[in-house]
This record gives sequence, structure tokens and C-alpha cells, in this order.
Amino acid sequence: MNETTFEDLVAKAGGPFRLVSLFQKRVRELQRGMPALVAPQGKSLQDIVTEEILAGKAWLVSGAEAEELRAERQKREALVRERRGALPAPAARLERPEKPAKAEEKAEKAEKAEKAAEK
Repeated sequence: MNETTFEDLVAKAGGPFRLVSLFQKRVRELQRGMPALVAPQGKSLQDIVTEEILAGKAWLVSGAEAEELRAERQKREALVRERRGALPAPAARLERPEKPAKAEEKAEKAEKAEKAAEK
């Protein structure tokens, strides 16, 4: 990559640290199967991401804007799961029900604690 291209990339991304973060995240997306935003014909992932950034098709969002986009994506994914009849996402699953023996033990401990508190 020549110096002019690097300077252009830094300017488009908003700084060298944002460029590195954007580059890393976009390469990871491509590795996970996200479609390229430019024609990928025989190009390396790094070349694809470089073209996407220079063309203004890939950018890094942060702060409140990122939270809004994340919330929208989670809603879309929930709708897709619902339509497919899939289980809820792991973070949204309810806690496992306790085994009866453990529930009884907890109830007994609570009763003993109440009796001790009354005395």
C-alpha cells in the first residue's frame, strides 16, 4: 500500500486508531461470510476492505449511533428467530428451573432463618 492510499484511508476512517479498528472489524465480517461491498474478484480481504473504505462503503460507528444500530439489529434478529420458530437467544433465555431437592433445601433453610429471627 502506498503512502497516499494510507493517508486517504486514515482521512476516510477519521484517524489511524479508528482505521485499524474498522479494518479489523470489517475483515472479521468478511471472514464470517458477510458479502463484500465491492467486486471481490480474486482480491485479498485486505484489498477488499481497502476499496470499501476508499469508496465510502464501510465506516466505523460508535457511541449512541452504534447502540441504536445494535438495538435495531437485535430486533431484526429476534423477528427472524420468531418467524423460524427458533429458541430465544442465550442471553434472553430464562433461568433453569431448580431441581426439586435444591428447592426444598432452600425452603427449609429459609424456614430455619425465620424461626431464628423470631427468637
